[in-house]
Amino acid sequence: MQNDTSFSLTSAVPGGNIRLLSIEGRTIGVGTDWSTSRSYWFYWRFRATFPEAGAWRFIFDGPAVGTRGPAVSHDGGLTWSWLSGDVLHKPDREFTYVASGAETVDFCQCIPYLQSSLEAFLASRADDPHLSCGTLCTSRKGRPVELVRLREGEPERLVLLTTRHHAQEAMASYAAESILDTFRADTPEAHALRARYEVLWVPFMDKDGVEDGDQGKFRRPHDHNRDYGVPGGVHLYPETAAVAQLVETRHPEVVLDLHCPWLRGGPTNEFPYLVGTRAERMNRPMEEFGALLEKHCPPEAPYRASDTLPFGKEWNIGANDADGVGLKSWAAWLPYVGLSQTLEIPFANFRDLTQTPATIHAFGAGIAAALLEWLKLA
Repeated sequence: MQNDTSFSLTSAVPGGNIRLLSIEGRTIGVGTDWSTSRSYWFYWRFRATFPEAGAWRFIFDGPAVGTRGPAVSHDGGLTWSWLSGDVLHKPDREFTYVASGAETVDFCQCIPYLQSSLEAFLASRADDPHLSCGTLCTSRKGRPVELVRLREGEPERLVLLTTRHHAQEAMASYAAESILDTFRADTPEAHALRARYEVLWVPFMDKDGVEDGDQGKFRRPHDHNRDYGVPGGVHLYPETAAVAQLVETRHPEVVLDLHCPWLRGGPTNEFPYLVGTRAERMNRPMEEFGALLEKHCPPEAPYRASDTLPFGKEWNIGANDADGVGLKSWAAWLPYVGLSQTLEIPFANFRDLTQTPATIHAFGAGIAAALLEWLKLA
């Protein structure tokens, strides 16, 4: 996509998603591609090449810009920072980028986490004898779907961690990395955990969506996180079929599914929270775990137990399951599962505190500490 001033824009990058709608001088009209979904969603990522210095304005056709503006990368997607830094970015449908000269820059709705991110995480920990990565299944497009394992000896009990049932919810992945790092640490608590529990992490529940930039939320006829408890056990997606089989075979004690909420604003989108289920048996463990999160999460990424969203409040009502059942809700009814939870993690800020991969890693360490204490009580 190019105009006569040699400005160009492309979605041909891993996780790319954009529609070019118009170019009028240095004002660029763009939109998200949610063509596989039944309703609008806000994820986007693109690479822009600027021919000269100056201010370039990007205007979206719907809410698409978060509280710290877009994430920006000047090294081809290796490192990212928020355009607005610690300053609240007010317009939710536009941003302006000031090019320093002729340059190529990557922009994304959030700080992305892709296949290359997982590979870097695993490579930097390759000398850990307790951490390994295998294959859960093969995606519909033929991609291997990773299954990360952490164990010491032959533990019989299991903790299951999942991320990216909705492909664009990338901040959850950074938290999951830190959970694994805390559990693999050389501490008495971590050794005791690994001796009792194998920890499994499915990094990309929607592997194709993550790499293709197909954001996945509300995908027709239903998305990955509405593909459990299906009639006759016939799943749409290989990933969900494999996880359901794993749960039914291995009987995990904990099922923790990490997500990110709506883009910004509203009553529940700028702080982390647990999400209750119809299964009343999960109310007490949810409250216990929420209290432990408040105890262990750090000041730069705090958790308030009062923010927990029980079933029947705000958006967490029966209509939310109209398209099907999610992992957390399905597993909550299984008698061997002691804690089945969704934890929502904001994209860019915890209330007035800016989030980065570093602060989300700190939050992940708090999640892990809460799990360690909860498992002692279980």
